[in-house]
Amino acid sequence: MDTLTHGLAGAMLGRAIAGDENVPAIVAVSAAGAMFPDLDAFFLPGSFFSLGDTLDYLRYHRGVTHSFLLAPAFAVGIALVARLVARRTPGARLFLAALVGIVSHILFDWITSYGTMFFAPLSWRRFALDWVFILDPYFTGIPLAALILALVFRSRGGRLAIAGSLALFAYVGFCGVVHARATAVAKAKFPGAIVSALPQPFSPRRWALFAARSDSIDVAYVGLGAPPVEIAPPPSPGGNRFLQVLARLRGSYPAPGVAPVETFPRNENDPAVRTADASREVEIWRAFARFPVAGVERLPGGGARVTLTDLRFRGPWGSPAFEYEVLLDAAGRRRAAGFVRLFVTGETKHRK
Repeated sequence: MDTLTHGLAGAMLGRAIAGDENVPAIVAVSAAGAMFPDLDAFFLPGSFFSLGDTLDYLRYHRGVTHSFLLAPAFAVGIALVARLVARRTPGARLFLAALVGIVSHILFDWITSYGTMFFAPLSWRRFALDWVFILDPYFTGIPLAALILALVFRSRGGRLAIAGSLALFAYVGFCGVVHARATAVAKAKFPGAIVSALPQPFSPRRWALFAARSDSIDVAYVGLGAPPVEIAPPPSPGGNRFLQVLARLRGSYPAPGVAPVETFPRNENDPAVRTADASREVEIWRAFARFPVAGVERLPGGGARVTLTDLRFRGPWGSPAFEYEVLLDAAGRRRAAGFVRLFVTGETKHRK
């Protein structure tokens, strides 16, 4: 989830456990605890985080600050800081509010597809349920609505927050059920393959279906419940990029039976890809990627451009995120390397 949504969910959960005493302090601390883990995007080992020139984000984001093992220690720290301001609120309650916020963040990141390292630093294994897309208007809207109602009807604020919390967990459960259905659709569409279903932007009925094979990966973008005919993409409005993405999304998720299948070769045995894989940077990138494929472009005069794409971050909405590129000279030596795009709206690099 995005950090703001984490904060809203944490505030709602804090209001649900606050009762009638020390409500502002409990809500604020729970919201702060819920947003705290994402500080790892800015303070990573080595130096202040610089998005344009480091792989540390892929290595460490959703790591130690997202760990169940360290959550109590972080909660103690947040509670001690909060105690300096909220002197009338018992430290134990502040600790509980901070812990609820941090744990909610870990759980709500778990339901997405990025991967969360529950047991860092003892284990760097990532866990992902693939139930909810990282930006989900329904997930964000539930705690927002509950908090607004709790402010308007203060005498019933606790009960409204409890109802909102139950609604949020019910929505997550619903998405889990839809994910199971999407996985079943993937098995039917790609018989005999190892399949996965990943959520897509802004709707629980949109899914990306993956079939991992030894030499390639098949991908289909489907809309569960969509009409059993091909959807004509609406004209893309000019100017506003967000509106362009929305227009593209509306026509990019047809019914499973008519959804086209794209096949991406892995190219792992290509000499240029093997050379690229020999670097520590690409090793880090591949450790993070779940559906890695390599594109190889032979350059005029010799040399090659190897573009590594994690298909998890490629979709109909725009350019792939987290693409990594390696340029080789005519002798097969690495000449340059770096991200092509970190995010969909990111700057394009290494295009020389």
